[in-house]
Amino acid sequence: MKANKINPWLAAGLSWAFPGLGQYCVGNSLRASIFLVLFLLLDASFLFSILLPSTLTVLSVYSLLFIYKFIMYTFCISAGIDAFICSKRLHYDNWQSLDNKRWFAIFLSLIWPGLGHAYLKRWFICTALSMIYILLFLSNGYLLRTCRTFLWIIACLHIGNSFVDAATKRILYKYIISIFLIIFVMYVVLPVLRARYIINGDFAEGMSMASTIKEDDIILVNRLAYTINVPHIGDIVQINGLSMANRLDPAVKRFLKLDRLRNYKFIKRIIAFGGDTVQIRNDGLYVNDILQKHITINHDYGPRTININGSRIERMAIQQPYIVPNNSYFVIGDNIKNSVDSRDFGAVPRNMIIGKIIKVYSSAINTSTHEPNVSPDPYTGSGLFRR
Repeated sequence: MKANKINPWLAAGLSWAFPGLGQYCVGNSLRASIFLVLFLLLDASFLFSILLPSTLTVLSVYSLLFIYKFIMYTFCISAGIDAFICSKRLHYDNWQSLDNKRWFAIFLSLIWPGLGHAYLKRWFICTALSMIYILLFLSNGYLLRTCRTFLWIIACLHIGNSFVDAATKRILYKYIISIFLIIFVMYVVLPVLRARYIINGDFAEGMSMASTIKEDDIILVNRLAYTINVPHIGDIVQINGLSMANRLDPAVKRFLKLDRLRNYKFIKRIIAFGGDTVQIRNDGLYVNDILQKHITINHDYGPRTININGSRIERMAIQQPYIVPNNSYFVIGDNIKNSVDSRDFGAVPRNMIIGKIIKVYSSAINTSTHEPNVSPDPYTGSGLFRR
């Protein structure tokens, strides 16, 4: 690639945003390729360390994430320094010019919005940008990530607008837009696509799956698990509980405390397919007249009808014997005494299954990560009617 004579601070900023980009823009394709490969390997190593069998708790996951981010930031800084040196070797002159100071301020703004304005002693704008960025940094969500990205660009463009030379402004706008697109794709678009269509981390809520999955455990959900394959008996799945809960009487939802949930993503275990016959009798659960010995339905589960404000309301949505509809699944919680499941809202259609739970990171300090058991453990638990 033909060497381009760009300001070293701009080259450093490009590689800070995406390792290797600054080297590529100054014409050093080999170094750009090396930094890109190393960047992808570091990213992949973190993913494998999370997915491979290990002994990680929630605290360990956060510690590993902190270490990963520290290493990645250090690597990006190293890439920026290398891009700076590569650009400087092109005999870029006039280091003490006003324009060079502005380029350095732009580089600082890419690291932290407002830092470049502090370098230029524009304290009011520096304070405003920093306070907004801190608020956005402490918040979560993809929309706020987008706002943080826009804040970077606004800070850089505000400094770049003071350039007198029109050609310099055009160079600035060209590369700043490139940086924006890269940051937006890396930190907004790709995470959204990954979480929505590939794999996503979430917190478990409630005790319906204890002791397999407890409240505040971190779960990894494989959203591609059933793209080709079909769910199997014993799979632990995350389902769209909102549609399921809406099948219940509003009074029953309040009685079961479903209206207090932070989200409606239920975690349950599949015990029957479409066409199977499910029946509860003699304190036992039967699938196709075969007793499920690991499941005991006792009186702790509660009555079929409940008394709400003097009215008798049917709690269970299913009529026995219950034939599971085609392309649907009968699900229950491992903590059978403490679960709202298909006994209440019926079978779950295939399109309501979000994905398969493939990893559980325990919130308890003295326990570690594990992969969900295919065969249910003995059901234990206490409390009543919590999801």
